[in-house]
Amino acid sequence: MNQHALLISSVDYDRLDPLLRDSVASGRIPRDRLCALRAKLQQAQVLPPSEMPHDVITMNSTVRLRDLDTEDVETYSLAYPGFADGLKNRVSVLAGC
Repeated sequence: MNQHALLISSVDYDRLDPLLRDSVASGRIPRDRLCALRAKLQQAQVLPPSEMPHDVITMNSTVRLRDLDTEDVETYSLAYPGFADGLKNRVSVLAGC
């Protein structure tokens, strides 16, 4: 498998796909972000959760990031848009779109 391939679990795909449709209809989320996520979903390889590599960040994953200059470490969780919360370091999946 290509180490730079975009992977998504079938569970996350099944939850994000309808979220995109609902968000487009409601107008809650900027259309450009939704389009960017849609493009990523279309190019992603969908895998059953049991086949996801252990080092792939999936929805609700919590990761620690180290600033290589200062060695400071911060913890973040990847969240669905409705559960994102900057005060709790829960970053929306749309933040990178």
